[in-house]
Amino acid sequence: MLAKGGVLGIFPEGGSWAPLLRPARPGLACIAEQSGAPVVPISIAGAENVIVGSRRTLRIEFHPLLVAPVIMDKSRQREALDAFDDEVMSVIAQGLPDAQRGKFSCDPGARQATPAASDFPFHSDEMRGGRRVDKRKDDIAKAMAP
Repeated sequence: MLAKGGVLGIFPEGGSWAPLLRPARPGLACIAEQSGAPVVPISIAGAENVIVGSRRTLRIEFHPLLVAPVIMDKSRQREALDAFDDEVMSVIAQGLPDAQRGKFSCDPGARQATPAASDFPFHSDEMRGGRRVDKRKDDIAKAMAP
């Protein structure tokens, strides 16, 4: 699709279930590096309000494109891909309220809560089509509390 000039949209962190920005999964940088396609980071603020039916504001910010990484030294490929992922996520973080920027936040509580928000909640009943039982949000809230 990218080779034919198409557009591919992904959440680099693997989805958007947590109230904090999480680290990117490896796919974003791999796709960019292998395709040579530039990446346009997009910040989405207020999505949690839309999901629960609120009429609050949803803000979508498109950032300047980032050139795909070119990795010459394959022995350092993982390091280079991780660095590109971090660059993309730091740009996305700029368009979010500080409390939601995860490891890029000025707030030590938000930075400390990031690891609790980083793992995909496969264990939650909701992710398997069941009743919403998401202890992860409580864990994140506790980690962010003063």
